[in-house]
Amino acid sequence: MQAIRPWTNPTFQMKVSTSLPEAQRQMTLLYRQALRSAPLVKRLYSIPMTVVEMRKKIGAEFRSHGAIDNAAVLDVLCLKGYNLLEEAVGNYTFRSTLWAWFSAIDDTPKKEETELESVEREVLSSFLTPNVKKVRGGSSFQ
Repeated sequence: MQAIRPWTNPTFQMKVSTSLPEAQRQMTLLYRQALRSAPLVKRLYSIPMTVVEMRKKIGAEFRSHGAIDNAAVLDVLCLKGYNLLEEAVGNYTFRSTLWAWFSAIDDTPKKEETELESVEREVLSSFLTPNVKKVRGGSSFQ
């Protein structure tokens, strides 16, 4: 008999979802397991951030894929997520890999661009973009 690992869901079997709500339910289960595993992952890999910060980054990663409405795509993301979770909790991955993953997630809220910032961006982009003028025999910069 195979021992049941506490971090895996023994009832989870990757199957093709028949509907979008079924795929979303699987993603919700993965999300909950990832949040519950954050303290263990922090302890195993000595990640220099709090558990709350780790959970915020995990939530940001899940929210970044929130607009997906294709069950097959959600199934693939769920499979990849379970693989990553099992590798992290089973101590099968490197600390640097996890740290790079947590560092790559941007959980800061997007701020609206002010009018001044948009004007600055337009001026800088027009300044940095070369004006190319067609001349006989080729092109020249102006």
